[in-house]
Amino acid sequence: MSERISASWLRSVLPLAAVLLVILSFFSVTFVVQRKTETIDRLARELEANSMPSIHRLTAARGQLHRVTIAVRDLVRGGEAGVPRSRQDYEKARSELDASMAAYLQLPMYPAEARLNGLVATELSDYTRVIENLLGSLDAGDLVAASELIDSELMPANGRVEQRQDQLIELNADEARRTSQDIQGARQQATRLSLALHALAALLSGLVLFAVARWSRGHERLVEAQGRLEGERKDFAEQRAAELEIFGARMAHDVKTPLTAVALHLALADKKAGDATQVQAALKKADDGIQRVGAIIDGLLAFARAAGQVSQDSSADVGTAIASSMNSLAAEVQRVGAEITVEPFAPVRVACSEGMLLCIIGNLLGNAVKYIASSPASVRLVLVRVRAKEKKIHVEIADTGPGIPQALQPRIYEPYVRGRDTRSPGLGLGLATVRRIVKAHGGALGFGSIVGRGSQFWFELPQARHSGHLCQGAPQVARGVSSSSESCSPSHR
Repeated sequence: MSERISASWLRSVLPLAAVLLVILSFFSVTFVVQRKTETIDRLARELEANSMPSIHRLTAARGQLHRVTIAVRDLVRGGEAGVPRSRQDYEKARSELDASMAAYLQLPMYPAEARLNGLVATELSDYTRVIENLLGSLDAGDLVAASELIDSELMPANGRVEQRQDQLIELNADEARRTSQDIQGARQQATRLSLALHALAALLSGLVLFAVARWSRGHERLVEAQGRLEGERKDFAEQRAAELEIFGARMAHDVKTPLTAVALHLALADKKAGDATQVQAALKKADDGIQRVGAIIDGLLAFARAAGQVSQDSSADVGTAIASSMNSLAAEVQRVGAEITVEPFAPVRVACSEGMLLCIIGNLLGNAVKYIASSPASVRLVLVRVRAKEKKIHVEIADTGPGIPQALQPRIYEPYVRGRDTRSPGLGLGLATVRRIVKAHGGALGFGSIVGRGSQFWFELPQARHSGHLCQGAPQVARGVSSSSESCSPSHR
């Protein structure tokens, strides 16, 4: 029923989506053309505000420069003829030249134009200096010196200024031609793009309509195929669940039978050992190990029979699980010279069976002790932290081992993945098992690692309904001695 509703909904929505897509394509045409129009307007404003006014001001300044030179030369010639002339024409021409150059300098400039302006300023300064010297000689009555300055300095200086002004005029003319060409090119491009996009929009409209028609005809067949695939998937999942249950039952039978016999013999040995303290301690550790294996097997079997669906009523004490795991690793910890420290924490319980929790902590602690053996003896440390975090229990296990190679980190939780430098036995299934158990219980997990400095693995599980008080005393430290790891368990509060 839900599939038929979904198919009907899609058939009603797809035509609307097709129409919207066509509208979007035509809107894109308008947008592109508008952007090209803005480019043309910008280029036109640049031509109007920069190149053309600059050419006009520079042309005027060039003419005014010529008039200044003529006015100065007339002053000298009048003095030679004995008919002194007024400086009014010179001062007027000079004032107009200065005004034209000041107006030009107020306009926007191109980068190359700014560099040329520096040269123009230098040439104008030299030109002004020559005129001042010439007028000074004229005022002193030295007409010979004034006349010589006209030919030797004034005319060359005038020519240099005119040359720079001509360069600026040509530069602005070139920029005006380039801008005009850009405007013409932008118009042609806008026309071509408009035609191309309109053609594309029309083609897209036809393709969308054709695709919608084809989809409508084939969608019902796809829904039927999807239904068959879903049925096959359910059958496969049920088959795998049955196989998992058979595996769990066989493992429980094959492993628990010999462990039961070992437990009986250990109990008999315990009775015959009398008061031998060391023998009894060894037998007690062996019995604890067997009980731990039995709990793990019971948990795995329950997990398998439930096809990965855990019981919501399960709970386990974190302190007890840590202590039990450290007891089972005591011999290995002492062999490699490692040190396990457990920071004090309040007694807490997690929504997980005891066997599953032992499997998680045992795998993580076992990996830490296994790989830390390759580190220097002085820094073989393992630290365990437990804290409550928003209705979840957060457990961290950090070590000073070699760390995880960068290339291995993305696959660290995959089955059969192991560190390349370890010589310890194993199949590389520990972390994969931890991940499956934590995820099945609605928890989270992760890790961090620095090559050469160590790794930190953590997991979080939902907190069970339980209250307790903070354990007092120093942090727990274990160096192959099981009793030192139990100060935070409920039985040692």
